[in-house]
Amino acid sequence: MDRELAKIPPESQYDDARSQYHSRIFNTLDYLSFLVNQKVIDDRRLVEYMKPMIIEYYEETFLKHASSMDERDSKSYQQFKKFYLKLKK
Repeated sequence: MDRELAKIPPESQYDDARSQYHSRIFNTLDYLSFLVNQKVIDDRRLVEYMKPMIIEYYEETFLKHASSMDERDSKSYQQFKKFYLKLKK
């Protein structure tokens, strides 16, 4: 998804397309986070391996590109937010 997102031109007329890719990425990360938070995935080695990527995605992509401040502060992507906070401890 990152490669496809990078192919989208930076002009504002493509904002909707970029937003759709960001939503797909955030939804995927939210689902993965749910699986870890609910201990469906509980392999510590896997979680440690994913830790830097999850933190980077949250800080560098989610906080900058969530479609609105309301989305970042709302109930959206709660599992992703919860997992991020757990990893930052």
